[in-house]
Amino acid sequence: MNMDEIVAMLTRYPTPGQAKTRLIEALGPAGAAGMHRLLTERVLAAVNSPSRPAPEIWYTGASRKEMFDWLGDQYRFHRQKEGDLGEKMGDALACHLGRGNMCCLIGADSPGLDNGIIDQAFSSLGRVDVVLGPSYDGGYYLIGAAAGLDTSFVASLFSGVSWGSDTVLAETITRIRRGDKSYHLLPHLHDIDTPEDLRHLHHYRRP
Repeated sequence: MNMDEIVAMLTRYPTPGQAKTRLIEALGPAGAAGMHRLLTERVLAAVNSPSRPAPEIWYTGASRKEMFDWLGDQYRFHRQKEGDLGEKMGDALACHLGRGNMCCLIGADSPGLDNGIIDQAFSSLGRVDVVLGPSYDGGYYLIGAAAGLDTSFVASLFSGVSWGSDTVLAETITRIRRGDKSYHLLPHLHDIDTPEDLRHLHHYRRP
């Protein structure tokens, strides 16, 4: 097992009315929460690998016990930092960089994410500073940082970003270039965030 490769997921407890709120219009509060539950479980199952430690779960919206009861005892649970999305992401990613670990941070929105893409990400981090998994909506489903990357530079990738816009990926690449760092782009995937995105689900059905 490669203890230097860490996968960390940001997610929340699937409480109706609080999870996948942009899908409530199409699915209702319970249906949107159910979709979030399904996507989280699907992505976790797809990125689990015997060659790496079990993914870390950075959670919000519930107690540690509730998360444990939902997802089981094979994962390591951390409560998300208070603050905006960028602060939460930066905290989860940066905590490993001083320990000599490569870390890939993922969400629970991309049903096409699997171990093959995670393997590509870590392989790329052997030769570049940052790896990004672009989503078709202009954001990204994965961001990874090489071991030892300066934490102040990492923080700069998440501060003041227009989260939820179609410029997130472009803004991030601009910041990487300004920091004179190298990067690699993984294959594009769809995020499932809005009612319009639901039409993409059939592309990612697994046996």
